[in-house]
Amino acid sequence: MKLCNLYPLASIFVLILVISGCSSQQTSTPPAEEQIEIADTQPTEVVESIPQEEPEVVIEEEPKPQQITEEIANSRYKLDPEMEQYPQGKFEFKDGTTVTAALNHYLDGETFYYASAVFENGKLANVQLELKENVSKDEVLAEWGLSEDVRYDEGKFGNIVDIVVDERFADENIQRLPNEWD
Repeated sequence: MKLCNLYPLASIFVLILVISGCSSQQTSTPPAEEQIEIADTQPTEVVESIPQEEPEVVIEEEPKPQQITEEIANSRYKLDPEMEQYPQGKFEFKDGTTVTAALNHYLDGETFYYASAVFENGKLANVQLELKENVSKDEVLAEWGLSEDVRYDEGKFGNIVDIVVDERFADENIQRLPNEWD
């Protein structure tokens, strides 16, 4: 038999093998119990556990209220026309020193009927208030832009409150007020 005569027969045989291989439903993955786990041959890296930092909790402080200045008070409240105002009043302290500061008298604020305020260099040093009924300390401080770190003396004379921002201007430290000079 010649080799050329076998060639068509071999082609048919190869074709049958290819067709039977393609029609087979075999998968290349072996069943689960026959799966072989391949070990990792690479050296393992030791990772040290670094503790996670807690996120920084920022507690926002309440902003301090803006303390009322003489300019703000004069624009916000009506000056008492029956009382003399002392824009350059002379105060004498019990230690004998003197200072120039404004002494202004105001009518009808949100929390008060009447107020006498001392301002040194435009900054509030002391204020005495005749309060309206049912007004809280917090409401009074808020109106004057003050925080809890001031001296708040209440009840000396009924509904009169004395707020001391600068201790030099506390009643017990003043020898003479501007209206007491001859």
